[in-house]
Amino acid sequence: MPGRFILKYDFLEAPRVWDAISSEVSANYPQDDLIRIRLGLTEIINNIVEHASNGQDDARFSLRILNLESGLFLCMSYAGPAFVPPPDALDAEKVLASERTRGRGLWLISQCFTQVKYRDRGLTQRVIARL
Repeated sequence: MPGRFILKYDFLEAPRVWDAISSEVSANYPQDDLIRIRLGLTEIINNIVEHASNGQDDARFSLRILNLESGLFLCMSYAGPAFVPPPDALDAEKVLASERTRGRGLWLISQCFTQVKYRDRGLTQRVIARL
């Protein structure tokens, strides 16, 4: 499986990433998991592009994929502001009942993966998702 991708902050990157990794991932996971991986990965990439790019045309983020016995790990690293999800971001009742247009993506990501961590590494931020 390809281990690392360096990608431009661009909404078109999500389908490109999926095309690059899908043949290798699909051999190891059932269709339901593949849908979750693709949907969650797309939402994470879209959040990075929307909230961390700060309008920079040449900004990049990296994606590392680890397929270990303990599960599939996706690690996205990017330069941008630190992010800590608000406490109610993962509360399904509040998120789905809200009329807010923001915040549903975090809940969706949490539904796609068994674990999601947001790490502040100073100038570099990381999102680590595990299936």
